Amino acid sequence: MLLLAVAAVLLLLTVNLVAQGTVRKTESVKALEEGWFIMRERERTDVTLPLETQAEDGQILILYNDSLTAEDAGLVITTRAAVYRLRILMGGKVLYEYEDPYFPRNRQMRSKLRCEAQLPVNTKDQLLVMEYTADGTGSMEIAPVYIGSARAVFENKNRSNAPVMTIVFCMALFGLAALGCACYLRYVGLKDSRFFHVACFLLICSTWCVLDSPEVQVYSASPPVVGVLSFYAFMLLAVPMLYFVKNTGDMKRCRILDLCIIAFYVNALIQGLLHYFCGIAFIRMLFVTHLLLLVSIAVAAVLMIREYRQKPCREMKTILLAFGMVTASGVLALALYWIFEIPFYGVIFQLGILIFVLLILFGIVVTMAENIRFRTEMLAYQRLAREDRLTGMKNRLAYDEYMEGIQRQMTELENVALVYLDLNKLKSINDSFGHSAGDEVLIAAARCIEKAFAGCGECFRIGGDEFCVILPEPAEKPEEWYDRLEREVGGYNAGSRYRMSLAKGTSYLRTEDGALKTISDWKHEADMKMYEDKGRQKHI
Repeated sequence: MLLLAVAAVLLLLTVNLVAQGTVRKTESVKALEEGWFIMRERERTDVTLPLETQAEDGQILILYNDSLTAEDAGLVITTRAAVYRLRILMGGKVLYEYEDPYFPRNRQMRSKLRCEAQLPVNTKDQLLVMEYTADGTGSMEIAPVYIGSARAVFENKNRSNAPVMTIVFCMALFGLAALGCACYLRYVGLKDSRFFHVACFLLICSTWCVLDSPEVQVYSASPPVVGVLSFYAFMLLAVPMLYFVKNTGDMKRCRILDLCIIAFYVNALIQGLLHYFCGIAFIRMLFVTHLLLLVSIAVAAVLMIREYRQKPCREMKTILLAFGMVTASGVLALALYWIFEIPFYGVIFQLGILIFVLLILFGIVVTMAENIRFRTEMLAYQRLAREDRLTGMKNRLAYDEYMEGIQRQMTELENVALVYLDLNKLKSINDSFGHSAGDEVLIAAARCIEKAFAGCGECFRIGGDEFCVILPEPAEKPEEWYDRLEREVGGYNAGSRYRMSLAKGTSYLRTEDGALKTISDWKHEADMKMYEDKGRQKHI
């Protein structure tokens, strides 16, 4: 999974570099540096961008540019100025105006947006007008304005968004990988819901990152809907990880985690109702979600520290380290958002999430590998404990367990046949030819029995020279089993210096009229018939 992620990152970076090279050779975006001026008391004052100036709340700053020529017709100008609710005009016509009446954004969100306008066909001798409205911070920082073809501007945006899109792609890739692991573990019977919770967390995070992207919000068919969905994704992204914590160690008993999960659901519901019925913008309620995130992360961290102190293990240590990383990135992102109002706060948080998930997956994958190894060893031990070492057949312990199962469900069974078999004259073979010869005959007898009853029932070695076959719902008569067994024994005797013969006795769990026998009577009847057959063979 990690190799896939690394390969994906390298692929994206390669594609990005190729795209950059292609754009540089064909088309480019350049800064519109010349021709900027402002009018003060009807006097022209030339300025250069970027520009920083003092302004009161609501004050409008108008920049003019007279450097455009006929060759600039149809080109696109772009800048980051949505925070000042930019208007772009030329020839008295509004080319662009930032508005957000249906989905209000705060300063931090607007600062990420690009304002773009396509120049008209006739640009010669036309003034480009840029109107900026001060937002009450006391100063205005006017960003540079760039100009280029629509394709070049688009490619430029793609290059600048490449780091974020790489993180999003990795999140989605890891999410799908975690989902695949969850499905596989469920298929093989090793249920660990934490893989599913990690998958949900990553898919929600990647969805939020995509929906929160300025380009998606601006260029989608319905920006307000995209904005609302991004808020809901952000409000619920912590829920899967709280479930993850709840299913780690012995923390299912911690009811405070359930309260945190309920709090996120209630928060999303109440914010949706307030937005729909009262018209309160989601951005005005965002601090509540941030507060819930901080509280839930603190609660989860305290609980995991307590769990680690009670039961120290490598998995819990790795998970604690992961939560420390995401907590640090989250606090830093919130500081950048609320205190410094820096627009790239999201990238810090996204990168922290990615590192967090890598550590989480590493921890549970290592633990899962250890659990699988332990389970494999236990299964091998259990199999060996129920297997006869000499013949490879199931042994007496397996036979007793199988009989217990029949006893539990005997009333539901239509019928079961029990066949006891005894190897004749094994002691004589051991005394005459040695125990190695006796072992050879025992192994041969086991193979003959397995071939004769293949697909019909379960075969066991229940004693030194005693075997048993149990046939649930037998479709054949005993004579047919015995004929196959005699053919197998005859085939062995034809090529061996040791003569083998088997005494046989069969009993059915139900009588001819359908009445059930007791388990002891059932066994006793099969045993008696086997000894009767053994007595007959002595006289042959």
